[in-house]
Amino acid sequence: MKATTYLVFLGFCIACGHSECPLQLNPSTVVVRHGHSAFANCTATEEHDGMGWEASQGSTEYPDSVSLQSPDSRGQMVENKRYRLVCDVQNVAPLRLLTIKLYKGQLEIQNSTYSDKDIKTPESKQLVVPVSHRRGDEGALYRCEAMLNLGPDGPQPPAVVQSEPFKITVQYAPEILHQPQIAGILAGADVFYNCTATGNPVPSIEWKHGPAKNVQIQTSGAVSVLRISAVTENQAGNYTCIAINSLGETREVFTLTVSRGKKDAARLKFQGV
Repeated sequence: MKATTYLVFLGFCIACGHSECPLQLNPSTVVVRHGHSAFANCTATEEHDGMGWEASQGSTEYPDSVSLQSPDSRGQMVENKRYRLVCDVQNVAPLRLLTIKLYKGQLEIQNSTYSDKDIKTPESKQLVVPVSHRRGDEGALYRCEAMLNLGPDGPQPPAVVQSEPFKITVQYAPEILHQPQIAGILAGADVFYNCTATGNPVPSIEWKHGPAKNVQIQTSGAVSVLRISAVTENQAGNYTCIAINSLGETREVFTLTVSRGKKDAARLKFQGV
């Protein structure tokens, strides 16, 4: 993100003709936004032969750009894995007045100052912060800001330049939401097993079961329903749901118990079974 340029003007008022010439410069330092006007008065308290101005002026580049990125991930971060967030501040001076801050949402998580660096020429600086995330951090927004505190003569509050927001996506292996097991089913009834999974990337769903014409599976995204129409006793057993994505897989086993229906029980009793 581009920033505003300020000029720090340190003026030197010169009066010639006397060995001593007390001068008063008001103000002694001027901070002005590029393209705007500034004024300073130079007053001599004794007679003089002439007055003039010399100035040492240079732009406080504030700064060329502020950007935030993760060179390890491009925003796609695997759960619990460590990555670097890099805040890059290009061409800023004077460095001793610079503070770089990193925010997650509205929370400041790290900052760095350079008050011991008396460097007046433009420099580029990076703030590198290690981070790791849980799936609950999905969609979190980070931002980086550079603040240049030019003192009481500078803008109030101090000028701040922010990066564009950096949004993260958290990837994690599949997890199947636990479903209650169905107790004994009467033969001839319809059976439904719901397998719902979470994960990023969105997992695919597979089922393992014995082949049968009365078994149907309907899947939409990470939700899959297995239906057995008019279940028979020989279909008792395990029906396994498998959720798979690029980070792994997980399984849920549904155990089906089938008991004889009333008509079958009466028929078997009549036959003496």
